Amino acid sequence: MTRRAAFEERLLVLMPSERDAERTATALKASEVDCLICQSLAEMCEAIRQGAGAALLTEDVLLRDRDDCLGKALRDEPPWSNFPVIVLTQPSNGTRNWPRENGINVTLVEKPLRFETLRSVVTSALRHRRHQYEVRDTLVDLTEVQEELKRVNRELEERVQERTKKLMETISELEAFSYTVSHDLRTPLRSIHGYADALLEDHAASLNDEGKHFLSKISAGATRLDVMVRDVLAYSRIAKGEIQLEDVNIAEVIRDVVETYPHLRAPERILVEPLPKVRAQTGYLTQCVSNLLGNAVKFVPEGRQPKIRIWSETEPDGKNARIYFEDNGIGIAPQHFARIFEIFGRVHPERTYEGTGIGLAIVRKAAERMGGSVGVTSEFGKGSRFWLSLKKAT
Repeated sequence: MTRRAAFEERLLVLMPSERDAERTATALKASEVDCLICQSLAEMCEAIRQGAGAALLTEDVLLRDRDDCLGKALRDEPPWSNFPVIVLTQPSNGTRNWPRENGINVTLVEKPLRFETLRSVVTSALRHRRHQYEVRDTLVDLTEVQEELKRVNRELEERVQERTKKLMETISELEAFSYTVSHDLRTPLRSIHGYADALLEDHAASLNDEGKHFLSKISAGATRLDVMVRDVLAYSRIAKGEIQLEDVNIAEVIRDVVETYPHLRAPERILVEPLPKVRAQTGYLTQCVSNLLGNAVKFVPEGRQPKIRIWSETEPDGKNARIYFEDNGIGIAPQHFARIFEIFGRVHPERTYEGTGIGLAIVRKAAERMGGSVGVTSEFGKGSRFWLSLKKAT
């Protein structure tokens, strides 16, 4: 326990006569109680303000306190303080209720009294006062810790803001760089593809079968890389583009996508049930629908005709609509559910099912930008059920 300062341990003594005060102080000193003899109530009150352990005085001192000097001094104490006052009083004196009416922490000791009783009361009061000082010290420590935490938090917030600003600048620069590089890559890729096709068309007679095979590989590789660059550009545009949501008729979006892609036009392939309007960005929603329908048609076992059912449900919160895209394809094992929504998160080799592995990552990013989400339930070999969750139209 921290040792208190000497003035915080002392007992203030005020008696009718200085001789009585000295005798009391001498007797208590033998019990290791440090006493300060006060000559007046005003001196005692000033000593209380400076710091003390307790006060010992007689009732006649209180009777002469017409200006409530002691009461004012004690009421001026800080919130943690409940300064102990010991009053020596006569058995039948009516002033014994005065301290309680003034909210003072007082112990009344009737005369005549034994010294052991007085010593016990004094040591108990000083012990109680020590606990109060411990509370004060704890409060001071807590205040210092709080101030230090505030300072550290301020510095941390400043560092976070500074680093966030730098990070955003870096991300912006990387996005611009990625977009520029991806965009500029398409020109030489188209050149490679074009020249390879030109060689095959115009100079096929000068090439043997191996040469023709190599040119076909070059042309196909350039085409695949061009598709991949195009998908990266699409992801980049969705990730950083400005977006404004509006009420969109998703059934019309599905119809437009089906009419755009010939492989989706067979009427028996897609069953669209009534769908609600949703809050979306038409371009982003079109990208989601085309990628989901494209995958549903592509990932089917050989010899099976793809079938797709699209329907919706209102989610429990009543605010979102969940649009389901159910297919009869090859299905997805549960351990791959998270991976398929990552960039280049392919599950099947490209030689089995062509594609860049970016399509579902674009769907996830577009859904998130529209304030929604995407998910899947599936069992390998038994088809998949993808869903888009978007806010319902207002």
